[in-house]
Parts: sequence; C-alpha cells; structure tokens
Amino acid sequence: MAFRLLPREEKFYTDFQALANELKRGAATLEQMVAPDQPIWEKADEIKEIEHACDFLTHEIIQRLNRTFVTPLDREDIHALARSLDDVMDAIDASATLIRLYRLDSIRFGARELARVITASTDQVRLALDALEQNKGLITHAVEINRLLPGTSACRRAPPTHSWAATQGPRSRRRGSPQSFRAAGPRRWSSSCFRPSSA
Repeated sequence: MAFRLLPREEKFYTDFQALANELKRGAATLEQMVAPDQPIWEKADEIKEIEHACDFLTHEIIQRLNRTFVTPLDREDIHALARSLDDVMDAIDASATLIRLYRLDSIRFGARELARVITASTDQVRLALDALEQNKGLITHAVEINRLLPGTSACRRAPPTHSWAATQGPRSRRRGSPQSFRAAGPRRWSSSCFRPSSA
C-alpha cells in the first residue's frame, strides 16, 4: 500500500452514492406520478422534497471539496459530477411541476415510457458510482445507459392526446407572433415530453 503524507478524503464516494439514491427515488416518484390515466398531481410535492434533499447533498459535497486538500478524483471532476447529478433531479422536479401547473388530465404513452427510461437510467447511475469507487466496471453501466436512450424516441412517436389550445377558444389557436401567443393565454402543451409547444 502506498504511503501518503496527507490523508485522502474518501467520503465523496459516499456522498455521490447518497445523491444517486435520491435520484432513484425522484425518478421512481415521477414514474408513479404519470402511471395512471390521470397524473397524480400531488406527487409533485414529494418530488420537490427530494429535490431539496439533493440540493443539500450537492451543497455538502461542494463545501467538503473546498475544505479538502487531497481528493480521490480531480477537483474539477468532483464539482462537475455533483452538479450534473443535481441537474438531473432539477429536470425531474421541473417535469413534475409543469404537469401539475398545467393540470394535465391525461398523459401520452410516450411520457410513461420516458419516465421508465429515466428510472432505469438512474438505477445504472447508482451502480456506476459503486463501480467508480471500486475503480472497475464503470464502462458497463455507461454502455447500458447509452442503450436505454433510444427508448426516448417513443416520446416523439406517440400521437397527441391532450392540447391546451383546444380549451382556450379561437383566439388561442390563432397563429401569429410569439407576443400573440402569450396574449392568448396558455400555449399548447405537449404532455409526452413535459414541455410547452407554441406550434
């Protein structure tokens, strides 16, 4: 075993694994939210709590990084990994928030498939962080996540089932400048991809 003059802080791996556990919980909750014919809007509150937990863990990682002299990974990599994991949870939270904000009463199959892919990917992220600590087998999980990505194409293939524009009257369906769309009220909502669309 190599002798180190200064001890190396290994708790970063534990923090990353804890953050990945929260990602798994957030993804699973989103999947539960969109599983029924009518989304469970109340799940957005649960996801918001998980997002706050991820923010706290990310803050702890950055603070520890600032206090640590010898790190198990490059400092820039630790910072980037913590931020990237937190960004995933932010995206999950944003999706849940928008589903409730727009009071979507139906969900396309593609949205459910996308939620399933997110859950499966976060499972692989958690396993990848274990592999990172052990310094072996990391590429296996990266390949599996890449394999899961084509499943998101179901989001684009699914036919439309809900349109906010259909509920807003003739004015909201009138084509024109971006300003006219804003004046007309809520834009048409593409529920399968969890994002508004002005087209």
